[in-house]
Order: sequence, then C-alpha cells, then structure tokens
Amino acid sequence: MKVSVLLSAYNAEDFIEKAIKSILEQSYNNLELIVINDGSTDGTLSIINKFNDPRLVLINRENKGLTKSLNEAIDIATGEYICRQDADDYSYKNRIETQLEFLTVTGSDLVFCQAYDGLNAMPKRHMLNKKITARQLIFGNVLTHGTVFGKALIFKENRYDEDWKFGQDYELWLRLLKLGFCMNWSEDELYFLKKHENSISVLNASKQEELAINAIRKNGYNDLFFIRKHDGLVSTFFKKILKRFILFIET
Repeated sequence: MKVSVLLSAYNAEDFIEKAIKSILEQSYNNLELIVINDGSTDGTLSIINKFNDPRLVLINRENKGLTKSLNEAIDIATGEYICRQDADDYSYKNRIETQLEFLTVTGSDLVFCQAYDGLNAMPKRHMLNKKITARQLIFGNVLTHGTVFGKALIFKENRYDEDWKFGQDYELWLRLLKLGFCMNWSEDELYFLKKHENSISVLNASKQEELAINAIRKNGYNDLFFIRKHDGLVSTFFKKILKRFILFIET
C-alpha cells in the first residue's frame, strides 16, 4: 500500500531538511513525499532541491497559504493513504509503519499518534480516549495536525475548508466525526513537534481560537464548553472536570 505524505513549507529553511529526511528515511518505503514550497522567500527551496529521491514530488509556486496547499497536495496524491508532516517538525523512523498497522488493526478511517515537544507529550494520556469523539474535541483541539494518517479517499472527498486559514484541521476533524468516520488515537510517540516563536500556533493564537469556535458552530456542536484563553480559573476548572467525566463514561 502506497502512502502519500503531504508537506507544505513556507520560510522553513531552519527545519525543512530534517523534516524531509525523517520521511525519506522511514522504515516503510512505499511512499511519495509531496512537498509544496508555498512561496518561500528564504533558502527553503534550495534545501529541498538538494534531495535526489524519485519519491519526492516538488511543487514550487507563489504563496497561497497552508489550507490551499494541503488541498492541492491531496488532489495530486496517488497513495491509498495520506499522512501529514509539518515543515518544522519531524517524524520518528517507524511512524508510517506503526500508524498503518494501527489503522488496519483498529479498522479506523483516520488515526493519530502522540507528539513530543522536548518537554511534554501531546495530548497527555488523560486528555483523550483511544476512540475519538466529537464530545471529547469540543473542549478544544488536542490533536497535533502533523500526526494524522488516514485513508486517502476520505481526504479527497472531504477536503480542508479553505475559509479556515488557521485551524483547518480542527474543522475537518469535527466534520468527519459528524459524518460518522471512525477516528482513533494511539499513545505511541512517533512525532516531534518543534515549538518556536514563528510557528503558526504562536503567531495566530487568537485567530485560531476564533476559527475553532466557528468550526464547532459550523458542524452543529455547542461551543459552550470550549476552553477559551480568557476563561477564569473557575470556568476552566469546571470545563476540565466535565471533560474528564465525558472521557470516563466513554471509556
């Protein structure tokens, strides 16, 4: 089974080489790595061009943003499965092999794994059950976008919503759950998440929160329990207790 890995890069010269290597050196070899250089103005393109591997498919064009780039990569993907990789992170050597086996064994449509940022594992084990439900996610998105692995047909028939410049993954996960797709999470640590001051999550935190709430509403869920950054201690504590209760009854 062929796996298509989607990687969009914008001014990622400090990280892109390690990200690409982590995919091309996977223990699972039947893959293609679709790299979209999304209008980078630094040395990103020259670093990508150093790689001489027939499995690497490079699209070099003007900047369109992450959401459009991912949809473009989905359109040209030829694998039976799709895997994400962010340009500033890297995957462990056995990631694809492990996730493919996990998806097969669990009968899932999409699977996620645990990420590590050098200090913390994400999500923490008490934040998510192995079977993911919308009731768990409406408190907030605890899934690392780059860790998703799933059936290509699902992505091709349910593309990222291009109205979501940020948080496009959260909107898609809620939509797929609403449609009845099976999503599972594994505690296997297979992905390293690089946190830095120029990352999307840092630079656009407030906009991401706004779009996350819009994603909940768009898909017919209640945003009352979404944990907002400005929530007081009492409100946050209550929401976290309620989430743990939901996780407990869904176990």
